[in-house]
Amino acid sequence: MAQCAAGALATIREITRQREDQWERARELPVDALAGGVELRDALTEALRASYEADVGFQSWARRHLDLGCQGDPDADPDYQWALDRSGAAEAAKDRFAALWQPIADAYGLPRRTASSI
Repeated sequence: MAQCAAGALATIREITRQREDQWERARELPVDALAGGVELRDALTEALRASYEADVGFQSWARRHLDLGCQGDPDADPDYQWALDRSGAAEAAKDRFAALWQPIADAYGLPRRTASSI
């Protein structure tokens, strides 16, 4: 069962705002000098978009959860379920990005990335 924490909704709002900013900036990244750069950017922007959408869903659920006095099962909430679905999509896109990034990182001596480090 989810708990209510002071300031949690404000934290989710800030994370959502930051994620949207990351997504917007990633769409503008110049990648023409990298082999497979467009595919790499597409995987990154897909991951950030899905993460942003998950954050929006969690924010909607959290607002409603607080309004209901922190009662109810999150598993029964459609926004919560949608957010979990989008989190899964984000994880898959992060995996794709990491796989595409590894050869570039190795070629240029850059840090490797995993889905959890994106």
